[in-house]
Amino acid sequence: MWKPDAEYDGPIRVIVIENGEPSTSRLKRLLAKDRTLDIAYANEWHQVRTALTGGVYDVAIIHGGIGEDTAFGVNERLKDLAETPPATIMYGGQNSSQLMRRAFRLGFSDVISADDPLDDGLFRSIAYASSVFRSARQKRSQIERLERLAQRDALTGLPNRCFLEERLGQLRALSNRCEVSYQLVLLRIVEAGEVAARFGFHAAERIVYDCGAALRATARNSDDFGRVDFDTFFYLLDNAIGTPDLDALVDRLAGAMAVSVQTDELSVTVSARTAMASFPSGELAPDAFIAELRGGLRFRPSAEGEAPSRVMASQADPQVQAKMAPVDADGAIDRNSNRRAEHRRRVFKRGAIVLNNGFSTVSCTIRDVSEGGARIVADGQFVAPDRFELLFVESGQRFVAQKRWQAQNQIGLQFVA
Repeated sequence: MWKPDAEYDGPIRVIVIENGEPSTSRLKRLLAKDRTLDIAYANEWHQVRTALTGGVYDVAIIHGGIGEDTAFGVNERLKDLAETPPATIMYGGQNSSQLMRRAFRLGFSDVISADDPLDDGLFRSIAYASSVFRSARQKRSQIERLERLAQRDALTGLPNRCFLEERLGQLRALSNRCEVSYQLVLLRIVEAGEVAARFGFHAAERIVYDCGAALRATARNSDDFGRVDFDTFFYLLDNAIGTPDLDALVDRLAGAMAVSVQTDELSVTVSARTAMASFPSGELAPDAFIAELRGGLRFRPSAEGEAPSRVMASQADPQVQAKMAPVDADGAIDRNSNRRAEHRRRVFKRGAIVLNNGFSTVSCTIRDVSEGGARIVADGQFVAPDRFELLFVESGQRFVAQKRWQAQNQIGLQFVA
């Protein structure tokens, strides 16, 4: 007798849906020959429902004795009992081309006549149907995993903007049925951009990671929270909390994110500014609502008398001091100062960041070019590796580049000889 391959994980589980008549006895005798199969029998629909909701079955054999139309109806109803329904085989139906065409069109994996003299054909059909089911289940599991990953921020492990937009869409649909509203709070790390520009993106990521951990430790279990983009986190809660409690919660969240970071390169205590708005807000779609709130116009000003932030390089590392950007009298970065020894030309050219030996690329715009390096703007959020190739799309020239700094999607790089 033919046996399934060893690659199958565990015994093949089969449920036989029949009407309890003597015509099913031959099928039962056949299945009893293979003791590796885990078989259940059901002749009432409630038995089928109980079996499939209580466990996973690879294959459902629908006996043709219940009637062809009934068998087709059962096949359709199985799809409502499980996210990945078992593969179905019709056994004992009339061996006609019309029946087989209809069965395959409605999703049966095989049709076997009761007059088939080869017992081996049934077991081959079961093994094939099982492989179809397990492949479909594995694919669904992979899709669900990718969907979960797509809604998670890689750095902090918190939900990301995709999650927030989907959640706001669900809340908008809910608000159409009942009167509910929510408060979306954004918390922006004030010093993150300055740290990225002066010390590199890895230093800013350390700050963002610590702030995410602080938010996770402070947040309530009933609320949704996560990271919107490079320097901004979100917190979503029910408006039923009340204004005084809401203000107290927001102040507590902002205070928790005022973390101190000490490394060999820098010493900084960061602060967070907040913005709040009720959702739904008019006809604004979730992405437009987030963009408007994120735009900065609604961000609360710093508290009166708040001292300007200070991001200090570690005095013990003179190399880091040498890499620091010039600052003005207020301690902010002087972006008008040119730190390059070579003359730079302002350009606007299409480029590509070439990774993995050319197997993947990230589109970018080349903005400044000098003899020794360039400034590029990546299309979308992207964390550049320390070393990569820069392709000038129009000319086809390639340069090996070393990342010197990154601020959001802007990257400063040095050409490597």
